[in-house]
Amino acid sequence: MNFLFELEEKYQNKKILIITHGGPVWLATAGAKMLNAENTLALIRNKKDFYYLGNSEMQKLFFTPFPHNENYELDLHSHSYASIRQAQEKPVAAV
Repeated sequence: MNFLFELEEKYQNKKILIITHGGPVWLATAGAKMLNAENTLALIRNKKDFYYLGNSEMQKLFFTPFPHNENYELDLHSHSYASIRQAQEKPVAAV
């Protein structure tokens, strides 16, 4: 998951082509969907909700950074989320 956060930070608003194998695509998809370990395993088992890529296939991955703990699990009490919320709540001066 750190890989996706680093790419987002370094290449904001850019399209990025990642060439990899099916396993990393599965894990990146699960991470982008903010799935926990149990749901990540369920994702690969459920062929209706996830298509495991074959050779030379492409898939778009939409990723938005989210506040997380050290295991990249969603954490709405993290420092980064709190600072974002505080910035949003500050009044903006009218001109």
